[in-house]
Parts: sequence; structure tokens; C-alpha cells
Amino acid sequence: MNSQPEVMCIGGNFQLAEHARIFENVGVIYVQPNGPKKRSHRADAIRSKDNKYSLVTLNPNGVFDTSQIAVTEALALSVPEQRERFLEVAKNKDLKVISVGVSDGTLKDKPGAGIWYDLAEFLHKRTETGITSPLSILSSDNAFNNGRLLLNNLISATANNPYDSLGHNIDLDQSLRSNVYFHNCVVDTMVMGLPGAKALAHIEGLLKTGDPATIDDVLTVFVEPSPNVSRRLIIEDPNRVWGNIDAKDAITISTDSIFPYAVVKYEALNFFHTAQVHWGYVAGLLDVHANLQDDVLGAYVRNAAEAKAKIVSAYDFFAGTPIEVGAMSAEFTERCNNEFLGHQNMFIVRNGTGKIIERVRGSLVKTNGKVDNGMYGTIASIIREKSPIRVEQGEDGQDYIGEKDNGDTYKIEDTDPFIMQTMMGVPQMAPRGVIDIKVKEILKHVGLDGLNPKLQSGVTDLVYQLRRHPAMEVLQTYANKCFQ
Repeated sequence: MNSQPEVMCIGGNFQLAEHARIFENVGVIYVQPNGPKKRSHRADAIRSKDNKYSLVTLNPNGVFDTSQIAVTEALALSVPEQRERFLEVAKNKDLKVISVGVSDGTLKDKPGAGIWYDLAEFLHKRTETGITSPLSILSSDNAFNNGRLLLNNLISATANNPYDSLGHNIDLDQSLRSNVYFHNCVVDTMVMGLPGAKALAHIEGLLKTGDPATIDDVLTVFVEPSPNVSRRLIIEDPNRVWGNIDAKDAITISTDSIFPYAVVKYEALNFFHTAQVHWGYVAGLLDVHANLQDDVLGAYVRNAAEAKAKIVSAYDFFAGTPIEVGAMSAEFTERCNNEFLGHQNMFIVRNGTGKIIERVRGSLVKTNGKVDNGMYGTIASIIREKSPIRVEQGEDGQDYIGEKDNGDTYKIEDTDPFIMQTMMGVPQMAPRGVIDIKVKEILKHVGLDGLNPKLQSGVTDLVYQLRRHPAMEVLQTYANKCFQ
């Protein structure tokens, strides 16, 4: 491993599972972003284990691959002295890549998040040091033009010279002219904090054989196997600055736009991940594997994935590209069927509003509704899932309480509570006209007021039915209409 690391990974589980592993041979500094105090424990734990952590690949045959990944350093930005060390790394002239992973919501909707100020100051210190060697910055969060989004956040964060009070009058333009490149990219691997109970039982068995894996959630990261058809990491590099990065075995470099590939990822693949999660959660199912094992939902997801792949394949910008939309869609559906992954619906639905905006809005509006009905079915299930039955007083304020089909109640969590607030107090058996008014307010809030009347009416009908009948009963009728 190089004495001077070439890569810095800023983020959580994904950075450790993917990019720290991909770039291990050229040296990696791992940085845990600011956040709850407990987050500094991961960097502390990694340092206490000689800068190593365990990685477990959850193969669908039940035979798990385990390994230990080594980093050069592990830092937590929430610890002042470690943040200072983070800024010192700016003087490393050998640093070639910074990989940033936050969340879809932070990347798209929070230009004032602390990570952008930290990264801006880092780049400013790099410029002050006089380093002019190329530096590539990647966003690990899947969103169209994510490199541009990251750059815009840096510009927005420093527009008013926020470091004046600290004596740092940042000239970000000067920093970004110093051979800094913001690449659009697409990543494709499922990473989870903790896998399902069945997987943990297998891991316990591995521990008894002396394997380095540990079920300590601070020191272990769990990941799915690498996909066969789709690509783990594809990077848009029109400036051809990736020729000297020694980690290309897991990376696809494109000097052309990666927009067509991104469309497949977000529309033909992740859209149905979102769809099955919300329908399954409303029905009271535990995780993605349970969703696909359900006769009604499993058939719906596979049919919808196939239908969507056909629509996406016909888009003009795929002409002449080697992208296998149908094969990727089919593989993704089966990858979700791995019983060991433990992707619990309750954790995924928390990003529901963001997923509407990123993965649904573009297709519905741009194509004027000429898409499969599954897209607005997903919107309807998200609205139903975020329809509270009551409000309780919690430790940090008001808690919105929802109810699944099986009678279980739960606290609804969302980065944007608009849907909850809009649906609060609406009787479960409210007339369709009342539901229609609320649905229109929600669609407008998430930027979907451009839907044609037929699609908008379809969303209202499904929300109306989902509030009156069990989800799988509604889905059965709905699926028959979609795929007859």
C-alpha cells in the first residue's frame, strides 16, 4: 500500500463496502461525516483494529465471503482534532480521488449541509498549498448529474464566504480552477447496515471457525455480491483524467455521457425497488425478499419490471448503445430476492418522498403519462403509507402514527413531512372528492402537478382504494388492469 494514499472516502456503509474496497491497493483515508455522536465510534473502532474492518458478502447460496479491508487512516469529522487532520490531508499531493457518499436527500435538497462546507474548506486549503495535480470528485449517491449536483452544493455553501469569521475568505472559484473535476457517475451495489436474522445465523457459524468476520455493526459492513450484467461503478470522464488511477478492474470509464445508463439504473431498476418496498410495507411485509415471495406482489414486480424495461429500451438515446436494459432489469429483480440481504421495508420507505421526486417525476412529466401504470401506483402506495391515523406526543415533539394492513402501528418517518401533514385528520373512509383534493396538493408539492388528468385521476383512485381495502387486494385488481 502506498505511504501517501491516493483516495479519500467520505461517507458510511457504502463507502466502506465499495469504494474503500475498490481503491484499497492505492491507499484510502476513510472519513466519517459529521452527525450523531455515535458515528465517531466507527472511526475509533477501525483505528483500534489497526485501521481494518470486516466485509461480508451475502451470497444467495448461503456461503458468505468474508475479508478484512485495510485503510490508511480513519477519521471522524465530529471530533475536532480529527477534523483538523482531515484538512491536513489537503497537503497530500498524491491524492487523486475524493469519493463522497451522503444520501439522496442531502445531495439534492440540502445545499447548506455541513459536509459541503467541510469539503469546500478542504479544497481551499489544497489551493493554498499550491497543488495543481488533477483531483477527481465522485458522488456515490444515485441521482441524475450527481457530479454537477455536488459542485452546485459547494458553490451554494460558500456563496457568502461563510468562513470569513474564521479567517478563511474562501475563493472557491480559484480552488475549482486548480484541476478539480466533478464526475457524474452511477453506482450499483446494495449495501445494508445489518442483514436479516437468517444471515446472522450463518455468520455466527463463520465466527466459530476463526473467520475474521464479526457481527459488530461498527466494524462489519455487509454487501450483496457484485452484479453480473450491470456495472458496479461507471464514471463519466470527458476530460480523460482517469488514466493514472490504478483501480480500473471494478470501474467502467466513459468519455461520453452516462445519461442512458443512469436512466436504466433509476427507471428500470431502482424504480421497482421503490415500488415493491412501499406496497409491501403497506401490506405489513417485513423486507424485500418477503415482497417478492408474496404471490401478488412478486408477480406484479416481475411483470412491471419487464414492462418498464421495454418502455425504457425504446427511448431514442439508447440507439447504438450496448446497454442491455431487459437483462439488467431482470437481474436486479432477482438480486432483490436474496433472502440474506435483510433490506427491511421500514428503513427504505423513509426516503419515499425523495424517491418520488428523483425516480418518478421525470418520466411521468416528460412523457406526458405514456408509461406503464406501475409508476403512479407507486406514488399512491407512498401516500397511503404516509397517511397517519393519529398524532402522539413523542420525546422530540409530535409523532405521526400509521397503521399497516395487519394492524401493526408504527411511527412514520420522513425527511419531508408534507404528505403526513396533508393526510392527517382525513377519515379512512373519506369520499373520493376529499381524497382528490389532498392528492392534488401532494402531487403539486413534489413537483408532479404536470401530470395529465388521466394519470392524476389514477393516483386518486388508488389512494382512495388503498385506504378502504387491504393493499394486496387492491394490487391484485390493479395489476390485472396493468398487465391484461
